[in-house]
Amino acid sequence: MIIQNPFEELEDYGAFVLFLGIYILVLGGWAAFMTSMIWLTDNTS
Repeated sequence: MIIQNPFEELEDYGAFVLFLGIYILVLGGWAAFMTSMIWLTDNTS
């Protein structure tokens, strides 16, 4: 009889959420940086 680890799915889900959070954080930071650069170029010109 194979006993499945009940925390296995939880760990996979946690890793997915962690990866998704880091991806959103990086993407949001990059978008904010690009927006600030666009604002700076628009204001200076």
